[in-house]
Amino acid sequence: MGIRATTAKTPIEALPSAERVVVAVTTRRRPRMLARCLKACLAARTPPGTSVAFLVVDNDPAGSARPVVAEIAAAGAVRIDYELEPQPGIPAVRNRAIDAAAALQGKWLAFIDDDSIPEPGWLAALLAALRRESAQFAGGPILFGPPEEPVGAWRRFVCRGLVASSHRRLRWRARARREKLDRTVITTANWCVDLPWLRERGLRFDSRFAHSGGSDTAMDRAIRAAGARTVYEMASLVTETLPAERLTLRYQFLRRMHSGMVRGYQRRSLRGFGPVLARAIPEAALSLLGASLLFPVGIVASLLGPSLGAPLVIGAARMAGRGVGFLRGALSALPEQYRKVQGY
Repeated sequence: MGIRATTAKTPIEALPSAERVVVAVTTRRRPRMLARCLKACLAARTPPGTSVAFLVVDNDPAGSARPVVAEIAAAGAVRIDYELEPQPGIPAVRNRAIDAAAALQGKWLAFIDDDSIPEPGWLAALLAALRRESAQFAGGPILFGPPEEPVGAWRRFVCRGLVASSHRRLRWRARARREKLDRTVITTANWCVDLPWLRERGLRFDSRFAHSGGSDTAMDRAIRAAGARTVYEMASLVTETLPAERLTLRYQFLRRMHSGMVRGYQRRSLRGFGPVLARAIPEAALSLLGASLLFPVGIVASLLGPSLGAPLVIGAARMAGRGVGFLRGALSALPEQYRKVQGY
């Protein structure tokens, strides 16, 4: 059973009977980030005709998130349900959130990562899109934001490139046609689903991706395969905070390599070794070639202005990592980069 951390003596049955959305934050040993995320979620606008329940699922066996939840619940006199999931891994904690949200009688389940900050209209925009399109599944853009702590010049350069790239993607998607936009993969940093619909089909996050990442992209594929009407809502904005340790080219290369490995593994599982390897080899070669051309262009552009060059330099590192990772995923096992906690 979950531990209720709240000063509001309100059973779930006594909450407003309007359509209920459960906002779930999964976390592991990032108390400061969790506190910022929760405060922003509590400050978000409540969608019309909806009641909101808040849920934190902690993947730290020591329960390090519990005092954070208790403090914020007490300060705001709100109900925040707390669940401890001792089984390590991202799918386990997300599946625990599905079960806990069902116990809270949720019609909708919205996920947001503990390192993310939603805009005030985030949740209202998601629910409006789901209702407008009679959809079962929705998500929205994720921007990058700078770290709270001061960093050196090089990390500021990398941060500037990541932030600029995320805003450029936002502008590009704003011009995309609706049918193409709705094919965008939805990740759990900005994610909402019709919970009874999901449970009726028995869909769960895949435990194979416990420490590799990729369980949300696998779930995206499963939800669409089950026939969900899906909508990507541009007005639903979330900003992911970038901790200092992510602001290096090495990290950006490795992060893309790991996501590429997951992609290669997933494709191999679906299509077989031969076809995926036949695609992975030329893709890796083209990625490395493209990165080798893009990197010096980015360095030269940086002399004209960091805002011009930084996205190109970072793009080169990420391009190389993605191609190498896809090839490695086609050949080998999944990575386990999420065993290590990053953030604060």
